[in-house]
Amino acid sequence: MFSLLTKVSESLLLQDRYLALIDEIVETTLKGKISSVEQVYQMLLKGIASGTGEIFELALSDRLTTLQTQVDSEKDELKKSKGTRRLRAIKTIQSQWKRWQEQNKATEVIALVVREITIASNERRLAVFLRFLDPNQKYPLNLSQLQKLAKSLQQFGAANGAANSDLMAISTGITRGVAAWQRIQENLLSSMYEQKNSLGFGGVPGERDPWASWAKSVKSEIPQTFFRTLALEQSAIEFSQKEQNITLSD
Repeated sequence: MFSLLTKVSESLLLQDRYLALIDEIVETTLKGKISSVEQVYQMLLKGIASGTGEIFELALSDRLTTLQTQVDSEKDELKKSKGTRRLRAIKTIQSQWKRWQEQNKATEVIALVVREITIASNERRLAVFLRFLDPNQKYPLNLSQLQKLAKSLQQFGAANGAANSDLMAISTGITRGVAAWQRIQENLLSSMYEQKNSLGFGGVPGERDPWASWAKSVKSEIPQTFFRTLALEQSAIEFSQKEQNITLSD
């Protein structure tokens, strides 16, 4: 409960900070001190902390909605004109924010995942990581991002001592998992046609189906044993129940 309240408090402070940044850019624009959109982009680049893009987007949306409502309802032409200029400045920020998102998407996603994993309790960290692997996510992690994530978690774990050994374990697991997937990927399709008379997962159990082929491709003990279990048409559930030495990295 305390950690949740702390997280909410930090988000509110960041939102206030970003509202101030937006107002600063607008006022600087109205004073004629911004001569190009590149200046706006550089201010965003300097002012937005990595991993907090969602908070900035909420602040920007709030300012844009509020200002648009004011302009639409304003009857005084002078005030309306000034409001319209502010609105144009906000929309310039919006265009450069989209540019910022595109150029910082990978860094932003990785920073978000690292933050969510590191602030989670030890027993929740693996579940949090698995959630970000979901292909239905807005920005599912690709192999390159997973490799960078593993490196970031390793650095964070090493810097924070033995208390974060589970972060090191997740990092190790990601590195091994990516390596295993890359080895499997090399024969992902060819393995389905190894037996001329049997397409896909047919053939003699334990010998000619893709599971057996993949067991030979991976180098780690647990996935090897798991694939051999499937190749012999044995239960994956029973496999997990029998394996007593599965570590967090596995």
